[in-house]
Amino acid sequence: MTSASTATTFDPLSHKGTCIPLCTGDESACPLGQVCKNAALPLCLDACDPLLDACPAGDTCLWLGYEFGCWPASDPPKRGLFEVCEYFDQCEDGLLCSGPESAAECDKDGAGCCISFCDLDDPVCPGVGQACKTFYPDTPPPPGLEHLGVCFLP
Repeated sequence: MTSASTATTFDPLSHKGTCIPLCTGDESACPLGQVCKNAALPLCLDACDPLLDACPAGDTCLWLGYEFGCWPASDPPKRGLFEVCEYFDQCEDGLLCSGPESAAECDKDGAGCCISFCDLDDPVCPGVGQACKTFYPDTPPPPGLEHLGVCFLP
């Protein structure tokens, strides 16, 4: 079932807008391949895998609290691997802002640290002593993200 309502994103440079379906907070309210970001304005966003670079230009694949969706990228500069971050959207694509205890290379006095996602089928992590652990330890992963992990210290 698709929502009958839409919102519009606006590009200030081209002065063109793009309609985005609205949702009700229920995943079934969005077209197949999209996820519902139920915030101040509930939007249907393209679903994504943070290990793949599949979002449109200008968007980044972000954790939306239950699933991943393509979201407008924050202003540069993006933070790199093991750099300090404060917000969920500050890290480069393929990285997640997590607690500084996630990697030995992180600044323990920082609010957060950009760490790497990993593939459970090929568990390679860049940090000393890190292990690739499932991103969904307490709930079943959404279809297509069964392989998704994140690099943490044990």
